[in-house]
Amino acid sequence: MDDSMASDPLIELLRLLGAGAAFTGPVLAQRLDVHPAVLEAMLETLAASGHIAQPASCAGGCHGCPSAVSCRVVVGARIWNLTERGRRLLQGH
Repeated sequence: MDDSMASDPLIELLRLLGAGAAFTGPVLAQRLDVHPAVLEAMLETLAASGHIAQPASCAGGCHGCPSAVSCRVVVGARIWNLTERGRRLLQGH
């Protein structure tokens, strides 16, 4: 693995998102050793580049939701899913 990619905080964030666990924003920021505002910027960057996305609706809760098994992060009331593009990027690293 390329050392520059191993220390890339966005790649590390994708790895955490792809690990299958759910995180609150503060816990995720702590795991990445970044300020919560930096985490928000990182999430927005990954969303803008198509590596993560929010499900269309969470109004009905998780039961029966097709995204339930792929939901990775809860930041406030937002849930982020790793996209296929994000999974492909991780496979290359």
